[in-house]
Amino acid sequence: MDTLLDRLANFILRFRIPVIVGTLALVGGALVLTGALSFENDLTNWVDQEATIGRLPHYINQTFGNTTPLLIGIETDALFTKANLSRLRRLSNTLAEADGVRDVFSLTTVDAISPIPYGIRVGPLVPNPLPDDPAGLAALKEKALGEKSYTGRLLSADGRATLVVVTLDPDRPSDSLARDIRRTAEKIFPSETATLYFSGNTFLLNAVADIVTRDFVFLIPLVTALIVGVLFVAFRRLRGVMLPLFTVLFAVALTMGIMSLVRVPLNVMSSAVPVILICLLYTSDAADEEDSVDLGGRRII
Repeated sequence: MDTLLDRLANFILRFRIPVIVGTLALVGGALVLTGALSFENDLTNWVDQEATIGRLPHYINQTFGNTTPLLIGIETDALFTKANLSRLRRLSNTLAEADGVRDVFSLTTVDAISPIPYGIRVGPLVPNPLPDDPAGLAALKEKALGEKSYTGRLLSADGRATLVVVTLDPDRPSDSLARDIRRTAEKIFPSETATLYFSGNTFLLNAVADIVTRDFVFLIPLVTALIVGVLFVAFRRLRGVMLPLFTVLFAVALTMGIMSLVRVPLNVMSSAVPVILICLLYTSDAADEEDSVDLGGRRII
């Protein structure tokens, strides 16, 4: 093994210029590919669909529809006003027409059953057009609160909050769709008109992804700076700092570039790979510094 490593070291020394140029070109290409690296939030896509553990969630979603709907909670001081009910209807209709949305359930889309002479009547819970007068809106509120099927589910008991349930098409990437749904809800219900709450696995994973992305941008420079400081304190030589650091950064760039090339997206867990690589490779390179060898009067780190 030592002979093989000595030969490799001699080869690198002999052809050091082509090796350096080739390495820089390879790393440059990897950095370009890194720009196309995607982030996958959908848990069902983290596992191969053909694997036993990954086949069942996809089968359930394709057969029965998406089993993890998105929930949008809307809380206002006065829900049963014409303005807020109009916003709720606009949000429901906009989401229902969006590509990738299978169903939308809200107060403005559900039906109510009311008795009539010799039968029952099934019609929209919230009529269209909406009542203009306060008495009509008060009667609508009383009617909605009297619907036991919806009170405590789509409508809070005090009539101040409501829920919009969005069921997605399993064939559409849910993370990007959830971001569009959130932007639409925040546009239709600005912060001064209502307080919005978002729930569901996709909303949660999107929030985690945003946090991870911010940490990703922050931690890599921070860890790199800390490693530079430790290397300088340990070796007090520019070569002892730059060679291990370049090795680490090249390895991280190549790893991210290969992931992008083979279409392996980052997720909440794999996003820690760059920081872990930096820590592990730094430890390895620091050990190599101590175990450096002397070839032909040249000290090789």
